[in-house]
Amino acid sequence: MKTGLSLLVIVAVSVAGTRAVAVSGPDREWTTEDFTGPEAGVPVHASSARPALAAEMQDGVVRLVDGGSKNGDLLVASRAWCADPEDGARCRASVKVVRCTGLAGVMLGFSDGVHEDILTLYEDRIELYRAGRKHAIDTTDAFHEYQVDIRGTDVLVSVDGKQVITGKGVFTYPAYHGRNRFSFGSGASASQGESLWRSVGWTNGLEAARCKSPVIAGVENVIIYRKEGVYAPFPSLRWNPQTEQIYVTFSKKTTRTHFETLDSTQGRMTSRDGGRTWQAIDSLPSGLVGPQPEEVATAKDGSRIRVGQNWRRWFPPERRSDFAKKYAISAPGTYKPGWFAINSGGWVARSEDGGKTWEKTAIPELDTYASCSSPWSFMQLHDGRLVRAFMVR
Repeated sequence: MKTGLSLLVIVAVSVAGTRAVAVSGPDREWTTEDFTGPEAGVPVHASSARPALAAEMQDGVVRLVDGGSKNGDLLVASRAWCADPEDGARCRASVKVVRCTGLAGVMLGFSDGVHEDILTLYEDRIELYRAGRKHAIDTTDAFHEYQVDIRGTDVLVSVDGKQVITGKGVFTYPAYHGRNRFSFGSGASASQGESLWRSVGWTNGLEAARCKSPVIAGVENVIIYRKEGVYAPFPSLRWNPQTEQIYVTFSKKTTRTHFETLDSTQGRMTSRDGGRTWQAIDSLPSGLVGPQPEEVATAKDGSRIRVGQNWRRWFPPERRSDFAKKYAISAPGTYKPGWFAINSGGWVARSEDGGKTWEKTAIPELDTYASCSSPWSFMQLHDGRLVRAFMVR
């Protein structure tokens, strides 16, 4: 476009129970989840289909119970932290162990994109799994703060501020598929564990990574949307080739999750000056060009055709018996406790007036246990038919 190059950024701000705390020294920033605060919630949710699992608030802390040993019986929360092996990273947790029967029954996991390991909190000791280092301690007598420091191939473990494990050159096990994250909870199907959690924290390397990224000559950094308490994921940029006007759409919700859609609304904004300033709009005009194929096709008779799916349909708790055992039920419960959702069903929509009004017809074959489709999974054939791929279960 004639107006030059702009970097467009949608910023999501605020997660209930989470706060970023600046610290001095080599760590640029800690992110902390305090589970004792008035707005705290459980960091991981137990599926109703797995009765051996429980995740709940109890006496002002989070109680995680993994009493199962079947495949998939685990309760683990993961946080991306953009750790740099050269600069290092830190994670910590205030935990009281009730029971831990085996590897990762109660655990802290950490990886930096190159290396990874697990610190298991047994009842009588803590142990680095890959490094093979351990320290004897009663983890059940009280809440203790466990902290792991990694840098390069070195790993250190402290308890209540006192270093108890020194692992120089032992943090070497390859990170699975280059993963880079901090995780906590009960992380192994075969092991069982019960634990109480007051807080967790990790150093956030995102800004440091941005500072190391190549600078594009002439680029401008533009924040186009920021609002306290609103999470804004999935931005999609579009533009009008004739007017060179830019448009963006994104989701807006109060819960920082990609799965819970109960209170999700769509944000729409436009820029008339090449991306420097942005204004909210009610709808998008036709004829825009985006990064993915046009979802609406034109049939041979001139009508407009869409094929879609029912992403997440939400229902109140009193209707659960209507759907049990017939559909896959998801019940995160962070927005409206007790409400549940299903992913099932698809439809064909047809418009005879150029897209102003639509008539939908359900596809009975897609009313299954679960049916999903990627927004990229459609194309129009040369004979005019619109084809879309669905996962059906």
